[in-house]
Parts: sequence; C-alpha cells; structure tokens
Amino acid sequence: EMPAFMKLGDIKGEATDTDHKEWILIESMSAPIFRSVPEGAKDQQRTKGDTTLGDVVVVRQLDKSSTKLQEACANGTFYKEVEIHFCTTVKNKQEPYLTYKLSDVIISSFSMHANASGSPLPSEEVTMGYTAAEWTYVVVDPKTGDKKGQVPAKYNPATGRS
Repeated sequence: EMPAFMKLGDIKGEATDTDHKEWILIESMSAPIFRSVPEGAKDQQRTKGDTTLGDVVVVRQLDKSSTKLQEACANGTFYKEVEIHFCTTVKNKQEPYLTYKLSDVIISSFSMHANASGSPLPSEEVTMGYTAAEWTYVVVDPKTGDKKGQVPAKYNPATGRS
C-alpha cells in the first residue's frame, strides 16, 4: 500500500501516520499541465506557446474533512499553500517519494458520489485551481529504503519559467 495525504489549511482529516497526523487521506490525483504550440511553428518556434496549469483533482473517500471541503469550495476560501504527499513504507514509516506544493489555491469544484446502500463508501472529487507549483521526487533505494537524493522542479506562471 502506498498512501497519499493532503494538507489543506486547518481542515483536519483522519490520517493517523505520525508525520501526516490529521492530514486528509486521498486515493488518487490528476494534475494536468498544458502547453500550447503556435500553429505552423517549427523547431524552436514551438517553445513560444503558453503554459496552463490545469486544475488538480483529488479523489477520496468520505471522512470528517468532507463537510469542511464542501464549505471551502462554496465560500471560495483561499489557501496560500496546499501540500500533497505520495508515500511508500520504509522501515515501518511513511516516507514521501513524490510531493506537490501548490500555491494560491482555491477549491473550484467539489463533487460527492454516493448511493443509498453505502457500498461502496461515498467518494468525492475535490478540484483545485492554483497559480504556481513545486514538485519533488525522492529517489529511494528499493532494497534498503535509504534516500538517494531528490529531483526538485517548479513552475511559476508569473515568471513564465521555473
């Protein structure tokens, strides 16, 4: 199992992991980035397009954070930073191998999916718009669990580059 966690302001989730206590548990994430290519552009001219950071969508199961996420969407609550960690178990500890730090976040959509039987558990999609991002991949030795370095990256549309 490779759990994933999200920290969104003061909204408390049900994560019990020591390093992610009360973070929001997530099951999956989609994070598109779009780069336009000018029509008819050739070779290096193709780099002149614009970048759009598509909304991040997380899918998760209903828990105590659900009503607060709905409220934040309805109110247009602004979050300076949101963190998302995808983890692997290393020496009985959840270690992030991929982290996202999103800046200037607003929940742009919240959608609940449930049925009367309660099976499967209700799920929800939380969609977030943001203005800049930092991504970090942590290289982990699969045999020892030792960290072998990081690969950080970032993008800020205000500057047009990382």
